[in-house]
Amino acid sequence: LSYARDLGQGISATLRGGLEQEWRHDIALRDAFTRDLGLTVSRRSAHGILSLDLALADTDSDARSIARETARVSLGYQWARPVKGMVPRLSLSYQAVAFDQAPAAFWVDPREDREWRLGVDVLLPELDYMGFAPEVGIGLRDRSSNYSLYELRATDLRIGLKSVF
Repeated sequence: LSYARDLGQGISATLRGGLEQEWRHDIALRDAFTRDLGLTVSRRSAHGILSLDLALADTDSDARSIARETARVSLGYQWARPVKGMVPRLSLSYQAVAFDQAPAAFWVDPREDREWRLGVDVLLPELDYMGFAPEVGIGLRDRSSNYSLYELRATDLRIGLKSVF
């Protein structure tokens, strides 16, 4: 569920909440129930859209790898007009995840992860075909954990189509 409101002078806010139940057919131990709550505040100007997103989620499960609490903050900016035929979008986010239990029975401390993400996406609206334009993006992720097994540094490349109707 979500509720959006225009706050005036190009500022809008969206409050959202959700419930999700997962029933696994392979192992019932991995069934999960997630509650999430989020708030997005955006400011639109003649140059682009600046947005701040805050999100909290709580996932209950009997599986050690699934039961957790998550908090995330994201900052994004999208240009309003094409720059040399491209519409760039930048995003930066930080996420903290606290698992309810240790990753395995022989470890003591519950797992805790901290992750930074940086993304740059470029939409090519001049190359649209039937209302869809290509979008190319690159993302960087850096996750630290109190268990080195779960630490990660990754780069990803995304190629897709986006509606430009």
